[in-house]
Amino acid sequence: MQYSHIVFYDGDCGLCNRSVQFLIKKDKEHILYYAPLQGKTALELLPQTYTSELNTIVYYHQGILFTKSDAILIVLQQLSLFKYSIYTLVSYLPLFFRNSIYDIVACYRKQFFFNRSCAVFSEQERRYFLP
Repeated sequence: MQYSHIVFYDGDCGLCNRSVQFLIKKDKEHILYYAPLQGKTALELLPQTYTSELNTIVYYHQGILFTKSDAILIVLQQLSLFKYSIYTLVSYLPLFFRNSIYDIVACYRKQFFFNRSCAVFSEQERRYFLP
């Protein structure tokens, strides 16, 4: 597989699905691909920990895995959605602090965002989804 920018997400999470919808709209250069943690691509590329627990976003970038707040920061940086000063400020926050906030949101995400979102993607958008 020759994809160098893959966002792995929980395919049964409303927040995760809405986040993917947001990224697709913001990804003007179409550099990102998306795959559910429950899918075939995740099973091939990720350690079992990520595909069995389903508690984190994973960003696969040229063979390197980033998770939780690091994954979010790097994806947003890749899409130039952060002004450099904001990115720098947030990235200097201690990792345990950033990931603690991430873990709190992850813990309650299905309660607040329900399990499924009914996103309808165009044929062009569906090209960026991996099994």
